[in-house]
Amino acid sequence: MFTRRHDRTAEWWHSLSDALSDARDSAADRAHDVGGKFDDATSEAQRRAVRAWAALSGKPARPAWPMIAAAVGAGVALGWLGAQAYRRPQVRRALASAEETAQERMQDLTAATGERVRQAKATSNSLLDKAQGRVS
Repeated sequence: MFTRRHDRTAEWWHSLSDALSDARDSAADRAHDVGGKFDDATSEAQRRAVRAWAALSGKPARPAWPMIAAAVGAGVALGWLGAQAYRRPQVRRALASAEETAQERMQDLTAATGERVRQAKATSNSLLDKAQGRVS
């Protein structure tokens, strides 16, 4: 009987020891997680306390220059991209229009030159007649 009771006690002791070990491990894990959150909360609380003290003592708050610089940089980049997106079709249309105009002018000049050559050939062979044909 004593051994059976001793076995049950030993078995109970081992199960209790295992349960306590698991509880210790679980508590250590939770403490580690809470410690990380606590560190973040502590730094945030310190930052807020410093700013509150500065505000109460009348010191001006410093602007967040890195955030302002990042916002300005992003605005410039977006503005440039928008301008490029707006300008490219206009530039293409202007180039196409200029090309058409240049082709039309070249055709007009070719026709005018051909007409002058025909007029010059149609006039008499004297230089005076050719000069008068060009003027008219």
